[in-house]
Amino acid sequence: MMSGAVPESTPVAALPRGLSVLYAGIFAAILLPWAWLQSRQASHSDLLWLCDSLRRLLDGHKMTDYIYETNPPLNLFTYIVPVMLDKWAVLPLHYGLFAFSCAMVALSCAAIYAILKDWPFLRRHDLWIMISGFVLANTVMTGSQFGERDQYVALGLIPFILLQIATTYGLPYPKWMKWPVFLCGAVLILMKPHHGLIPTLLLAHRMITRRRWAIFFDPDFIALAVTTSLYIAATWFFFNDYATKIMPNVALLYTNMREEKTSAVLALLYLSMLVVLLLFPFLSTGMDQRKRNLILFLTICAMISLVPFYVQGMAFAYHLFPAISFAACAFSLQILWFAQRFLPHAPGLIAALIALGCLFYSVVPLKPDFPRHSDYAAFPLTKLVQRCKGQEHCSFFMFHPNMGVVHETAHYSGIPYASRFAALWFVPPLFAAENAAATGHPPPIPLETARKLRTQFSEMMAQDLMTQKPPLAIIAKDIEIRGKSFDFVAWFSADPAFRAEWAHYKKTDTVEVRYSDYFTGSAYDNGTVIKYDVYARKTAD
Repeated sequence: MMSGAVPESTPVAALPRGLSVLYAGIFAAILLPWAWLQSRQASHSDLLWLCDSLRRLLDGHKMTDYIYETNPPLNLFTYIVPVMLDKWAVLPLHYGLFAFSCAMVALSCAAIYAILKDWPFLRRHDLWIMISGFVLANTVMTGSQFGERDQYVALGLIPFILLQIATTYGLPYPKWMKWPVFLCGAVLILMKPHHGLIPTLLLAHRMITRRRWAIFFDPDFIALAVTTSLYIAATWFFFNDYATKIMPNVALLYTNMREEKTSAVLALLYLSMLVVLLLFPFLSTGMDQRKRNLILFLTICAMISLVPFYVQGMAFAYHLFPAISFAACAFSLQILWFAQRFLPHAPGLIAALIALGCLFYSVVPLKPDFPRHSDYAAFPLTKLVQRCKGQEHCSFFMFHPNMGVVHETAHYSGIPYASRFAALWFVPPLFAAENAAATGHPPPIPLETARKLRTQFSEMMAQDLMTQKPPLAIIAKDIEIRGKSFDFVAWFSADPAFRAEWAHYKKTDTVEVRYSDYFTGSAYDNGTVIKYDVYARKTAD
């Protein structure tokens, strides 16, 4: 890719001071509106649940008994800094998550800059615009999902693969960075191991193109092999209940939850966009061949990152963050080249930066009306769950169609969520299997297996109610799962253990919640109203 003689590396001249100040000021003006709003907006439910799970784990609870989390343990420990800052009363969790994620972006940018700064075919203009695109991709483009795990994967993956390229082609980089970048990058990649596809392909590429069969002694291979081996060993010995009990059920049930058609359509749509981006370098006559190859390489990495997006099969926007980060780097270099074809270098750099900011904000506009940290105090569910303050076992259980709302309510109300499950993710595949069998269709899961799992999960639900004794249970009603009406109480009460425990609860009220209150300005701000039956635990119990 970067083949050809590499000239002696000479330090690239710094940008003129006036241009540097102007560029930094414009970039700050682009980024500050996002930073101001994001620091005040309510944290995402995924992050709050993962942090809650880590707290439970640090308190000595086992994963199967108190934290039936579908993601491997590393996904929890990644957030240990904001969790500990909150635990030590240094910084509230929601601010800690924002600050920690900003620090992660800054560290990744510093690594990218240090790796690239002495590459002979990149000017300071190129470095600044590429890193600006990378920052905007990992801030503005993340929307309300800033700090998600796939973003952290991207923050580790891109420095990792750039250093792999430097290693393969003998490009200059600070030698002291080798092990920190490879080891930290490998750890972050292990959060979503399927993103190890690109590093693995690059190792194979080095072995073939450089005829170096002993890649097993190269630092990137050693980092990947050692961290993977240690992670497997740590999971097996310290989190054996996850490896032997949770993971098999997740593997079975999640494969039957995949939005395969939606994921395939979206992957093809994004692939077609990247194909267009892939054509741009070929229209850039006069561009340094190695810079063109770098743009092509980054674009191809974005394409390959669509493979994990499709494999995960959930069609979540944040699963695209690695692909978006690669594409943003490639597009930034390309747009700078086009801008400087028509403008002098300094105005072209400024024009490219402004164009990037306008483009990213047009793709993911700011949501100034999205709920803020302080807004949750006035929300109806927050007030509802806080009624038990001062009572023994003050906590609540809630059934909601997804994770949203539940964990935000728990965090901002200060009332614990009384369940080991982030959401009842196991219900849709089991419910679908039963309905398929009832209508004479082949069930996606063997019916006998589905029945055993239904009993197993129902008993765990009953055990949570028995041990945590939440005074309040809030149950969404009139819910459809895959086109079929689902009754929470009736479905779980088919199990004797759950039925016996649910007898301690009495329906006291029905409340309505508007999605527009909780997701103002987002795709969920569509006028949907969800009704909940409210159950109170009988005082004699």
